[in-house]
Amino acid sequence: MALNIMFNLSTGQLAALIGLISTLLPIIIGVTGAIVILRNIRDEMTALEWTTLSKLTQNSLLSSYGAGGQPALTGINLWGIGPYKRNIIYLLVGICPVVLYGASAIAPLGIQTCTVIYNAAVEMDVVEPDLLSRAVNDTFSLDELSQIRICGAYNWKPCPGMKDRVHVDETYAAEFNKTYSNNAMRYRLLKTSSNDNVSYPSYDFMMGVATSTQTGYNIIDRMIVDHDNGGLLMNQAIQPRGKVGKKSSWTIEGMWLQPYVSCQSTNITQIAWQNQTTVNWIAKMVINNTDLRPPDIHPLGDQGQMIDLSSRSIRYSQLIQSIVTKRMNMTANGNFFESPAYRVLEPKSVNSVQKFADLSLSSNLTNLFSNADIRCAGYGGSDSVAMNIVGVKCWTLFGSPKVTARGIEQIMYSCASAVKASLKDIELQSNEQKQISVMNMQTIPAQWYIEKANLNISDMKPWWGGVKSGENIPNNSILVSENSLWLPAGSSFIWSGGDDAQAGSTAIGVALSIITDFEDIISGYRGDGIGNLALLQQWKDEGSTEEGMSRIFQRQWTDVMVNMVSPTKQAKVTGPTQFVIEKTCYDIRFAIQYYIAIVGLLILLCVCMANTKRTNSLSRMKQIVRQMDLGRAILNTQYPKEASTADSSTWIKTDGRKLISMGKEGFILDSVSANPIFNSL
Repeated sequence: MALNIMFNLSTGQLAALIGLISTLLPIIIGVTGAIVILRNIRDEMTALEWTTLSKLTQNSLLSSYGAGGQPALTGINLWGIGPYKRNIIYLLVGICPVVLYGASAIAPLGIQTCTVIYNAAVEMDVVEPDLLSRAVNDTFSLDELSQIRICGAYNWKPCPGMKDRVHVDETYAAEFNKTYSNNAMRYRLLKTSSNDNVSYPSYDFMMGVATSTQTGYNIIDRMIVDHDNGGLLMNQAIQPRGKVGKKSSWTIEGMWLQPYVSCQSTNITQIAWQNQTTVNWIAKMVINNTDLRPPDIHPLGDQGQMIDLSSRSIRYSQLIQSIVTKRMNMTANGNFFESPAYRVLEPKSVNSVQKFADLSLSSNLTNLFSNADIRCAGYGGSDSVAMNIVGVKCWTLFGSPKVTARGIEQIMYSCASAVKASLKDIELQSNEQKQISVMNMQTIPAQWYIEKANLNISDMKPWWGGVKSGENIPNNSILVSENSLWLPAGSSFIWSGGDDAQAGSTAIGVALSIITDFEDIISGYRGDGIGNLALLQQWKDEGSTEEGMSRIFQRQWTDVMVNMVSPTKQAKVTGPTQFVIEKTCYDIRFAIQYYIAIVGLLILLCVCMANTKRTNSLSRMKQIVRQMDLGRAILNTQYPKEASTADSSTWIKTDGRKLISMGKEGFILDSVSANPIFNSL
């Protein structure tokens, strides 16, 4: 486990500081040790001490590391000779520099970059808008849009809580105007419709940006979007105000809309080839004998919030297989059942079986498919809203074409889809450039409700929403879940549209209808990849498996929703904002050599300051240092000189310029013959 100390320094500055310490600490220890020794010596010293002190006092900065061994050896060799205090001082003065050997190379290894985390309460702002954020028709206010409501499939019928044929009562509308509800979004584009000579806004749609081929999470028009599995936050994401240059993380609470799609193979394959004579494309349908499913179709066993999309899509694939094998007159041919040949367009991408059905050999195939769609969804237009039926959309398609020896093959799939709303805690993180990433997401409990009504599903789009525990649901609603909400069926699932601008209760079904058709010329939507190479490649890479195909549809539904609606309410921040700062730190384990040396230095300082009366004075220390000068010592051993005890400047002028020569027997003074004392030796 690292033991780090933080510094308000850059890595380079900390490395320079360590280098400075590595240089100065041995010098400080050597000088301090010399002072302590000099203050504690007497008039007599052994030759070994004399040598050691001369090295300490005359030690140059460049040879500071070489001064450690001699004092240490002196303390060891003189142990038992003379005072122990003196020997201990010698040991300390010698060991400390020795310990520092290699410290300049080891100590920098402890420099690291550490993360400092702290919490702070800061002001929050909505995430900065993008180009799509400005693509909103704001001719009508949100209040106006929420109070305009039209019910009735063929003839006008009164919606719940109405005060006239078009407008909802203000009190009734306010009860359903929750942060996490159908009121959390509005249509980007609007057009004018009329009913009973009353004009009002209704929804419109135009495809602007395609994002389904992107990956990871992204923020588009302040909505967090999952490009991998589909889904989006239907609240405006928020972020800390300012704080550019700092990493931060925070958690927001918002309503997440997650599409679920389950696609199953019918085991029927369309094989197409080009007639070389007429240049037309011809196709037939084949199925392996072993892939035929039992004729018994199990009834729906899941209702309300307990639906199982996987089982529904399996059941739906059984229905479609049964219909196609019978109505396409598929007969046995060896190991396969085959249909008669029929004309098709050149298969270039995935396409809708419903479009094929219009040109099929059987005139009533379309009606049979529609009946299978109703049986898959589990409701029809005449079912009551009071049954709280989940909005399910079912469709069939030919998968991505593959070239084989038999021709261009496409497997027929059946898919079932629904959308779930849930309350999410989303942990966000921002880097120094304020680029936001999604770090974690989890569902939190909520009380989910659906509006009560006695109208048929084909006549009405029920309102829905969720509140936190302890909050009241609207009076004219029923609690259906305490975890998440499969969004209810309404007229938009039947008619693929709506007469008003109630985005939250209409857009869900409209978006599902758009992706099942693959192409909408008026809105500019194209989901098969024609004109979009990235999407076309995505169909080739992922569209060959049921799971991959399901994810593609989930992403495309999200793509349509991003372009169709815009969030109207902000997400809520939960808890303080956490800021993350990268700072230079140091692992103190790499500085152990310094600790030992500093402890020795402190002991020396304590010895220096203790018993000051029994130690040498500074003047006495100065005199001792002078006598240890090598040139002065040599002259004084030969015979006393005039300035033997004088200060340095005087000694230099008087004795310092005298010559000393080195002979076989030692030092020789050039003026030795003039000295009577020396001549007598």
